[in-house]
Amino acid sequence: MEVQKRLAAYMRDHGIKQQFVAKETGIAQSKLSYVLNGQLMLKADDLEKILKVLNLDPNEVIKIK
Repeated sequence: MEVQKRLAAYMRDHGIKQQFVAKETGIAQSKLSYVLNGQLMLKADDLEKILKVLNLDPNEVIKIK
């Protein structure tokens, strides 16, 4: 599963809204939506911001094969 899909699933499973993550990260909600839907590439700096807001360990989200 792609990182974006893992993040979207985590947010969905924990009732975290995109609007909240967008506000806390400073990422535009439309951009976040595109990223989480796989329509826009997830940049490392945005990933770092999202992980911080969600209080997630990068190793839990980024699973290297």
